[in-house]
Amino acid sequence: YKNGLYYIYRVIGLPGDDIDLNGRNLIINGEEVPIEYEGTYSDKRNTEQFDEYREDLFGEEYTVIFRKGKENTNRGSYIPVTKVPEGYVFVMGDNRDNSQDSRFWGFVPIENIAGKAFIIHWSWDFANPDILNKVRWDRILSGID
Repeated sequence: YKNGLYYIYRVIGLPGDDIDLNGRNLIINGEEVPIEYEGTYSDKRNTEQFDEYREDLFGEEYTVIFRKGKENTNRGSYIPVTKVPEGYVFVMGDNRDNSQDSRFWGFVPIENIAGKAFIIHWSWDFANPDILNKVRWDRILSGID
């Protein structure tokens, strides 16, 4: 929560965890987080394609996407081993190449966490110039894994 806005990110590191990011490989406390390639993801209203992966963290599987053909070329692709301090968490967005998160602005105080997202309330496609097609109706009220 900042300036009246809420942000949705995935908690990657808890207090005391060592976080290391080497390209697409996320390492927590010396163990690489399992990731499996699922295929190509294309936004229905966008020509950009992404590599889609299933990641398994803390016993939960979820989808993450990376820009296709851009492995290891983006800011935030590498961070040295970093220990999460007490009272804080380390967060990352699932759209890893297009997310401003703890890789850029640091740890999040635990007291700033408002809850767990479970459903997409509204979804805009800001890249679509057609005002009538900016709403991504197929995502509204869909669950979040």
